[in-house]
Amino acid sequence: MAVSHSGIGVVWGITTASGSITLGTGVGRITSETVTNDTKNMEHLTHLGELQGVTFYDDRTQLELEVYPSGSTIAAAQSAANACPLPGSTVTLTDSVLTNAIGTAVKFLVMASSVRLSNSDKSVISMTLVKAPGLSLTTNPIT
Repeated sequence: MAVSHSGIGVVWGITTASGSITLGTGVGRITSETVTNDTKNMEHLTHLGELQGVTFYDDRTQLELEVYPSGSTIAAAQSAANACPLPGSTVTLTDSVLTNAIGTAVKFLVMASSVRLSNSDKSVISMTLVKAPGLSLTTNPIT
């Protein structure tokens, strides 16, 4: 489907080349992603209770991601559909749209995941992923 815009420049969100993750012998094609940058903070007050400063710490990036399983063959797509990542495992996300927010080939820790099957639509895997500067992710069991 051709899409054209006039007047102002906009980011169209997800394209077919936006990004993917490896799932089994197939891949998960990104259909939706929400990036949240979060941090804890501590407010510093004067003796009068007025705010005089804020300390930010424990920053992290959380990614809510939906992908549909696909592959070069039906078997590869089925393998991807059966590879819903377990909490505690890691996935490597390749994303060409949100490179400033999350990077290009970045490992994320899986916090939660689910797969949705339907008789009227394709399978969809939903994931909550986290990365933090101090978090060392050295393994990727979902390959």
